[in-house]
Amino acid sequence: MRQIRSLLRNPRVLSFLDQVSFSLGNFVVLMAFARGFTAVEFAGYGIGFAVVILLQSVYRVAFVVPMALVPDAAFEADRKAYAGQHLLIVGGLIALAAVAWGATLVLPVPPLAVASAVAAFSLLSSFLPQDFERTFLLRTGHQLQALLASLTFLALTLVSAGLVALHAAPFTGVMLLFWLFGVVRTALAVRRAPRPDLAGGRALLASAVRAGSASWNMLGTVASAGFSHVPLFILSFFAPAINVAAYTAVRAPMQPLQIVVRSLDLVDKVVFGRIDADDRVARHRHLRRTYVLYLAVGLVGATLIGTFAGPLIGLMFGAKYAGFEGTMRLWGAMFVIISSSLPLETAILSAGHYRGYALMQCAGGALAIVLAFPLSHLFYDFGAVLACLIGWSLTYAMLAIRVYLIIARNEDRDHPIG
Repeated sequence: MRQIRSLLRNPRVLSFLDQVSFSLGNFVVLMAFARGFTAVEFAGYGIGFAVVILLQSVYRVAFVVPMALVPDAAFEADRKAYAGQHLLIVGGLIALAAVAWGATLVLPVPPLAVASAVAAFSLLSSFLPQDFERTFLLRTGHQLQALLASLTFLALTLVSAGLVALHAAPFTGVMLLFWLFGVVRTALAVRRAPRPDLAGGRALLASAVRAGSASWNMLGTVASAGFSHVPLFILSFFAPAINVAAYTAVRAPMQPLQIVVRSLDLVDKVVFGRIDADDRVARHRHLRRTYVLYLAVGLVGATLIGTFAGPLIGLMFGAKYAGFEGTMRLWGAMFVIISSSLPLETAILSAGHYRGYALMQCAGGALAIVLAFPLSHLFYDFGAVLACLIGWSLTYAMLAIRVYLIIARNEDRDHPIG
């Protein structure tokens, strides 16, 4: 019993259990929606998910990662302001999504646009705040609350999957249920402030924009949408709905793994931020250890997915998505790059190279977008993912070279030659 209590106090163990629960819930959602809803509804969910993942990535890099990297004293001084900033950003985005959804109901738009708007409105509440709230609860000493929220989400997805399988819940109804869950979870998380400071949140947001770090981070993350999101939008112009849906469906095995790795990375970023900035040896050791770990996780995951692509598709989605094994294997290769880039991101952002990182993402995203037009036209979903992989590879190579030079320069400073 004592050992169990000790494990439940370990931040890495709690983060892992939290992420496994939340990722499994998302996995259940993808399988249930792919089987139970129409191709148009599932494609709309995929497009809405892509929009929210883009916004979550912007939020994560521009605001969540800097919050994770600050020392404990600085976080405590701004705890209420961080909570207020979170409410302002998430609340504003949900309000805009509600307006967009309303517009699709009165304007002559295709059903795919309506489904995409509904999904985006729901996921902005249930999915976008995850990284911030998980990190915020970790830093305030309430990590168990994040785990309980993810377990609740898992239970909710299991119930929803059952209703969808019985054709007892429409697409919009399920999306509204997830939206309500996200609202309640956010309200409980920001209470740990304990009183969110909206005025302080506005000041914190303005300060980050004036300093340039948030602006460059947002630019880079928006540009990196070319890696995996813009090609999906381009694909929707060239391919049938089944290919657009397959782009999202066969990525399903990677998404739980990616969510787990990204959230464990936030724990590692908090640990990195607590290491004395003058102790370069300890910082470099932490970066090397996490890089090797995430690279190994990526390679193992990609190998398993590549080997069992056919059986996985049959087990998860049935005959509807048979024949898309090649696209799934490309997503596996993407997982290796995405997961192992996270420690490199820690190194470059902690060194203050916001502009350089943003320009690398711009270069890779632009290349992916340019390639997505001919490749999507020729090879449909396979071509769209191939464009993502090529763009990500360019940014990854530049990022790895820059981080190597930063570490080498610091080590030379500690141990000058001659």
